[in-house]
Amino acid sequence: MTEETVFEAENAMDGAVVQAEEALDKVPSVRVTTKMFASVKVEASGVPTPLAQMVTITVPTPRLAILVPLEHSSLGSIENALRASGLDVEITNDGSIIRVALRTLTDERRRELTTLLEATAEEHRTLVRGIESKAKLVLDQLVADGEASAEEATHAHKDLEGTTQQRIAALDALLGHRKAALT
Repeated sequence: MTEETVFEAENAMDGAVVQAEEALDKVPSVRVTTKMFASVKVEASGVPTPLAQMVTITVPTPRLAILVPLEHSSLGSIENALRASGLDVEITNDGSIIRVALRTLTDERRRELTTLLEATAEEHRTLVRGIESKAKLVLDQLVADGEASAEEATHAHKDLEGTTQQRIAALDALLGHRKAALT
């Protein structure tokens, strides 16, 4: 039972790290990436469709992406979805393609984005610690119910602490990488 509890906690922590990576990827940087468009949904035939399924995305320069729609008739809805997405970009529609350019970051905007990155990372660190805490409570309950020995629970606690430190280190590495991308 203790191994199952640790395994479930590790999986939940891995999920928190993946969530953090996705959340951090949504924060603008000084380089265009195709990941920044992952959350954009375009209304196509009444169905929200991921942008990547409707366009070909090329990144000719670090600050510019060119979106070529697979169907010319969807150009307007793609542009509307990009404008509604909240991406901090300049959008230009020339009638056949859409150019998406990152705005130049001011020092003030860099500070705001750094603060946002740090807050997002801290939110996910707290999530990982909460998962650890809940798993430890389950382990303590297993000991109290006689389903696991105190020695097994102690070993599982140590495993959880190590796993938690690894996942927090992974979050810190993600944060460091994203902060470096702002310079």
